[in-house]
Amino acid sequence: MSGKPVAFEATMCIAVVLVALFPMTPLAGKEVAPQSTAHISGHAFDASTKRGIHPFRISASPADSESTFAPATTMTAPDGSYSVVIEVSKPVRCLVRCSYAANIGSCARVGTKTLDLEPGQKNELDFAARAPVTVPVRFVNADGSPSAVMRSVAVRLAGAGMNMKGVAVVGGDGRVVLEGLPPDCRFEVLGCGVTPYFGEIFAVSEPIEGKPGEELPEVVLMSGRKGGFEGIMHDAGGNGLPNRQLDCWARLKDGTLYRVRSRNADGIGRFLFVGPLAEGLYPQIFIVCRRTDAATADMALVPDVEIVAGSITDLGILTTRRLLPEEEAELLGRSWRSPSE
Repeated sequence: MSGKPVAFEATMCIAVVLVALFPMTPLAGKEVAPQSTAHISGHAFDASTKRGIHPFRISASPADSESTFAPATTMTAPDGSYSVVIEVSKPVRCLVRCSYAANIGSCARVGTKTLDLEPGQKNELDFAARAPVTVPVRFVNADGSPSAVMRSVAVRLAGAGMNMKGVAVVGGDGRVVLEGLPPDCRFEVLGCGVTPYFGEIFAVSEPIEGKPGEELPEVVLMSGRKGGFEGIMHDAGGNGLPNRQLDCWARLKDGTLYRVRSRNADGIGRFLFVGPLAEGLYPQIFIVCRRTDAATADMALVPDVEIVAGSITDLGILTTRRLLPEEEAELLGRSWRSPSE
């Protein structure tokens, strides 16, 4: 006797007999195909400068019903490079998409390409595009302090109503930088509460548009109880300036120049800005009247304007003087361009 229990030896004998009589075979329909990976890498670069651009979103997804694999997404690195790895067990057809990837969400597609992939295959795929636009945004109260009510920012195509392109959270200083917006598109920036989707939209910017790779001037949006102002524009000779486009800026107490939405004067030069400014005292309001010759503009400067919520402040008759482009660049910190540019 070996000292092992008789029951144990009997059990082992039965197991050996069963294995001999019924060898293990794969169950029909239960085979698991070996998994492997396919790699897609490349660059997104500016079509004119050939420099890598960022941020862009690269996504890989099945191109047809026979190509089954889990979609994969990645972002380009600062130099424009990217790498996507997908799990495949057989040859598949893949759609690779490149999109502008603003920090408020994907805005516009750059291009789509189709690849045939096999397990273990490595592929190089580049995308030529136009560099995205960057827009710094700041939310303020009438005194220039950070807004306490506008806590997120959204972007939409100009005139697109509630068709938002995404939402980003604003920092405690009221600032956020929007990155990755498509160039040569007219957008509006929205100052929102926690979310814009329940009517919490407190301010909307003038339409903005940037060239490839451009960083636009800071967009300042104001919250608070709103009031407006009105007046009549005259030239130095006392003549009304009818039907002119009026661009307006208000200087806040901290020195910030806040852009007010443009308006047109009526047939005698009268203008009305309804609800553009929060209640408070503004050290200066500048109203610039564009000339049709696209070479000069007229300007009126009004000091110490008190805005009362729910009311319209009458600025009276404003006498303008000729404003040269050099003066406007010094006064407003930017070069003047005609509306046609």
